[in-house]
Amino acid sequence: MMLTKDNLKRLLPYISKIIENPSNEWFKNELIRSLNVDNKQMVEDPRIREIYELCVRKIIYAQAEDFYKTFPIEEIKQILIKDFVRADTFKRNNEFIDFALAVHQQIENIVITLFQQVKLREFVSNNAESAIFRQDLEKPYYKGKNNVKGLVSFTTLEFATWTYKQKLKLILFYYYYNKVIPNYDDFNKVFNELNKIYIIRNESHRGTNEIKNQNTKDILASIFESYNRHYFKFLGILEDFVTRISPNIK
Repeated sequence: MMLTKDNLKRLLPYISKIIENPSNEWFKNELIRSLNVDNKQMVEDPRIREIYELCVRKIIYAQAEDFYKTFPIEEIKQILIKDFVRADTFKRNNEFIDFALAVHQQIENIVITLFQQVKLREFVSNNAESAIFRQDLEKPYYKGKNNVKGLVSFTTLEFATWTYKQKLKLILFYYYYNKVIPNYDDFNKVFNELNKIYIIRNESHRGTNEIKNQNTKDILASIFESYNRHYFKFLGILEDFVTRISPNIK
């Protein structure tokens, strides 16, 4: 076999499979020794890095498959898995804005897909006068609960005009809370946490002249002040969102 670049690339999966096996630890050691690198050089050697990256990606891909294993919408599952892997790659490279973008793309994909469901739109159309959708009604949607009127407010049933935030609020109401909201504060907290990821995602559109309000500026300043913690926080928000909505998607 000629040692072309393409042939060598095809060889990499076999090498990674061999060195993943604990019984082949000797082979990994011999491979490192044959490349004449010590432990310090290993980190910098591009040959080792490529093999290492391939092994890590296989592990993360398996974790992503497990994360979305019970997610019921099969038609978007593979792209969700790929974006999960992309988010991890950006996390390991300390590329926070791109990481937030990849996390948001998973949430957005789910929101947009669920928003297309006929039963959801029929529910909105049939309950357009309910307090949950109306700011001008005095009666709370659920008696004895904190007032949640206008929680998912909209001005038209032309669904094509709905903003992403309106769609997200509807998905939270219908799937995350399964149409039973304990109180406004709880709903608003969940929405605001998801919205933080959306705000960071918007920072990926460099060159745009978006005018930010003071609240958005404060959120950005707070997150970037300790952005390393938000790698884990954003993954936790994603996990909570997927876990809570999955059982209610039928």
